[in-house]
Amino acid sequence: MTGHLMSLHFLTSKATVTQILCAHCLLFLFDVWCWLQQCVMKFGSWTRDGFQLDIDFYEDLHSIDLSVYIHSNEWYLVDTSAVKNVNYYVCCAEPYLDLTFTLKLKRIAGFNTYTLVLPCVLLSFLTLAIFWLPPESPAKIMLGKVNN
Repeated sequence: MTGHLMSLHFLTSKATVTQILCAHCLLFLFDVWCWLQQCVMKFGSWTRDGFQLDIDFYEDLHSIDLSVYIHSNEWYLVDTSAVKNVNYYVCCAEPYLDLTFTLKLKRIAGFNTYTLVLPCVLLSFLTLAIFWLPPESPAKIMLGKVNN
């Protein structure tokens, strides 16, 4: 299976602080049966526990803000979810918090058909047509120049 890193850009603002975040999700583009992809992003601290850093959703909105979302020609946004997790580890008595955001994307089949499959099939038929023509035919030279 081959994977593709898809870039997701988030813009968050609170008072005068503005931050742009770029996240990469591994997507399997050429797997025929994986038309539905899931991208999970987890935000939390590795060095601060829940007593030192209490992260929470902005304005108690337990979802992804899609007000500035730009629709894609290749992907359809099926579902979004956001969950606050509280983890307790064996070594420590303190809680460790993280926010997990999930995006479920569905590939639009027409995009793949018209941009990848159709041109490849047409160029393959054009290449075969060159071999079917006799060597002395002027049409073979013209088709060969179009194919190169």
